[in-house]
Amino acid sequence: MVFDDLFGSVDRSAHYLTVVLDESVMLGGAHPANSVHAYTFDVTTGRELAVRRLFTNPRHADQLIRAAIIAQNKHAQLTAKDVAGLSILADRAGSTAPLSCWPIRSGLRCAVDQGGVSAYALGEFDAVISWQTLATR
Repeated sequence: MVFDDLFGSVDRSAHYLTVVLDESVMLGGAHPANSVHAYTFDVTTGRELAVRRLFTNPRHADQLIRAAIIAQNKHAQLTAKDVAGLSILADRAGSTAPLSCWPIRSGLRCAVDQGGVSAYALGEFDAVISWQTLATR
């Protein structure tokens, strides 16, 4: 395995610190495998925070995230069926891939790995969902 690119960034708020890794790995195919991993920590305890814990109703948050990904990536003509598998609720292996979300000042930023829900050539999808929108029931 050869790393073509690894880029890291840090988002900090009063309560959380998030390290975001954008990774591009050449595995021998026509295109590299691109993914985004966000690790959010509670600055008070130092413990990693599962983003779902920010919400009293994570399934409702999932619906809002999916709708925002469709709306904010119109060029891809995504459908509800395309994004139906995206969730902030981890699978049995503890993963939310191909979705990664993290808190930022204005809301929740979410990224979908390139090729995770549609053709690889359409690129990586992302969306920011405001805290006000996420607070709706």
